[in-house]
This record gives sequence, C-alpha cells and structure tokens, in this order.
Amino acid sequence: MRAYGMEQFAQQTIGLLDHLDLEDAVVGGTSLGANVTLNVASIAPERLRGMIIEMPVLDNALLGCAIAFTPLMVALTFGEPVMKLLQSGAKAIPSRAVPFWGDVTLDWVRQDPGPSAAVIQGLFFGRVAPPQSERETFQTPAIIIGHPRDPCIRSPTLTRWRTS
Repeated sequence: MRAYGMEQFAQQTIGLLDHLDLEDAVVGGTSLGANVTLNVASIAPERLRGMIIEMPVLDNALLGCAIAFTPLMVALTFGEPVMKLLQSGAKAIPSRAVPFWGDVTLDWVRQDPGPSAAVIQGLFFGRVAPPQSERETFQTPAIIIGHPRDPCIRSPTLTRWRTS
C-alpha cells in the first residue's frame, strides 16, 4: 500500500515532468488528483507554474471519506475472491450494451481489486494532503473548483487562494 499513497503519486508526477524534460508545468486534478497536485506543491513547488484544484479531500473531509470508504476497503481486501468473480462478470458485459453511467460503474468493477484496495489503504494510512499550515505557505497560483456546499472549498486556505 506504500506504493499507492498521494506522496508517491506526487513523486511519479515529478518523475513524469523529468521524463518529459519539463522544467515546470501547470498540474491539476479532481478529488484525489487534486491531492496529488497539492503534494507536488509540497515536495517540489519550483516545478509548478500553476495548479488546478478541483474538490480536494482535505482535513475536514477525512472522517466522511473514512466512513464512506471503509466498507469498500474491507470488501476489496478481505473479499478479494468474491470481487475477482464480480470483476470477471463485469468484463463479460460489452460497454456498448449498457448506458454511459452503467458502463462507468462496470468499469470500476472491472478493475483488479488488489491495487484498488491498496489505494484506499494508502489513503487511510498515509498522508492524503499537506496540512493546512503548510498549504497556507504555497505561493503557486491556483484555480480552485468546487460546489458551494463542499466543506473543502469553505476552508480558510482555499478561500484565500480563490480570492487572490
């Protein structure tokens, strides 16, 4: 699970910039992808020209995520044989045979349960995002996207970013 944490994904993003021979770039993501971006800002701020942050999972959302994802983590980790059976069944259904959102759901079920469980375990046992005290020091220009009831967008740090 250590290979599936947000800090490791940030290191991989920096590695991709290196591979592409890019000195800096605008990096962004949605949800956990936004968390990867925030971790890039923490690890290598000089590599960022800008950030696009859409609905990150921050400190005030961790309890809700734990409540939502714990059953899924248990199912993927301890019910892996059953999940592999579901995966086989989902793979047998052609994408064109179901509506778009049905295929999105089937695509999730088609994934190998092992890495999916490792990602969730990495979230539970690793750092999801830099702490607010560190985020407040970020100088990289950022566009913050979210919905009005999103508690992450109402955080003082992101409000400051959004209005500057």
